Amino acid sequence: MARPFFEKIDWIVVLCVVSLAFISLITLHSVSSSGGTRPDVVAKQAGWFLVGFLLILLVTSIDYHILSALSYPLYAAVAASLVAVLAIGDVVQGAQRWIKVGPVSLQPSELSKITLILVLAHYFSSKKKEKVYLLDLIFSGFLLSVFVALILKEPDLGTSVLLFPIFVAIVFVAGLDVMPVFRIVLFRPVLILLVVSMVFAFLYTIQFESYWSISDSALSTLQQRGVPAEVLDRLEGLKAKQYTAEKTFLGDIQRKIGNERTATYQTLFLDYSRPRVRLLFVPPMWLWLNLKEYQRDRLISFLDPDRDPLGAGYHIIQSQIAIGSGGFWGKGYMNGTQSQLKFLPEQFTDFIFSVFSEEWGFLGSIGLLSIYMTLALRGLAIASKARDKLGRLIAVGVVTILLVHTFVNVGVTTGIMPVTGLTLPLMSYGGSSIFSTSIALGLLLNVSYRRFDF
Repeated sequence: MARPFFEKIDWIVVLCVVSLAFISLITLHSVSSSGGTRPDVVAKQAGWFLVGFLLILLVTSIDYHILSALSYPLYAAVAASLVAVLAIGDVVQGAQRWIKVGPVSLQPSELSKITLILVLAHYFSSKKKEKVYLLDLIFSGFLLSVFVALILKEPDLGTSVLLFPIFVAIVFVAGLDVMPVFRIVLFRPVLILLVVSMVFAFLYTIQFESYWSISDSALSTLQQRGVPAEVLDRLEGLKAKQYTAEKTFLGDIQRKIGNERTATYQTLFLDYSRPRVRLLFVPPMWLWLNLKEYQRDRLISFLDPDRDPLGAGYHIIQSQIAIGSGGFWGKGYMNGTQSQLKFLPEQFTDFIFSVFSEEWGFLGSIGLLSIYMTLALRGLAIASKARDKLGRLIAVGVVTILLVHTFVNVGVTTGIMPVTGLTLPLMSYGGSSIFSTSIALGLLLNVSYRRFDF
């Protein structure tokens, strides 16, 4: 006898989703009611939640086996959209991540997380073998690397890094045979050392210009070359920054000392502020130099926020002040000083947890995190009760998204992780984030709903 619809739906997941949506709206209302910009965020967010709930219903109503069968075409479509973003996407704050579809701006990288779950779950569930071997890792790793490469190009380091935990979780649950990996890593060190030596032997022949930076030694040398003390004093504020682009370097100097003086001393700035390095001695330098300027600033500010308290470290410092000032009970609804007085940046999106913590304190924060924990634990319970391997892998992938997003976002706001731009699921303002999270939750409810089918 078939069970009725209301008995097959996991109401704990539904309750968690509705609770988070409600908390998001009242938090956004608190921020927007203080005046200033974006007074319509609550109405827009409510509209996006409405669409998100419809997406949950739609995804839940379609058998996840059908969605899995379409995973490769979906993968190709999302990859094509990521390429389209790089070609015609809108540039916002130096990142090219959004593409306009009529009046709406969509972020295809958000869909890459869902698509990766579906395609990996389809691939591993279709294998008759119960274990994952090296060839499986190579193929699935290729599927991962295509998305990572395209998303890094935007650049969107946070989303690209998020894809790795999804990959690891699904591969592990699919039955990863760790022995071949251990044999490669532990029992073939000579081969690995040989390959690494050959690579660095080649790189050693390449001497390249690394980065421009104003250091104490550079300032001292410039002083000896006759640069006025007034100019050098103004350049002190640039000592914490490093630039891979000469244009950006000179642009910041120009803003500090003016066009005429920059032109006068430009040759000296470039000659005495630019070291040359060899990759053999500092291989991490290659990775460091291939990061964008804002990404390096985020890492530096994470390690030492007080080094640039009004620049790269401002976000973290203000967030910690907001969370700390909330105390145990909080300052009360719409009474947070950091958010209401606009000291806290990005309070609608990346730092909405800081706004909530300041108003509701430690007690409220624990309550909010408990909802996320309940959602994750319920997701794992759904995975354990799934009717087949495909459903189990999909559920694990969705839980991974929720856990990593929540952990990273809260970690950023509390200062234990560098700023990445990952949103807090169903709390942060933004349609793309809500839509992708809703689709993921729809998949989770889909797996739960069909565990009773035979």
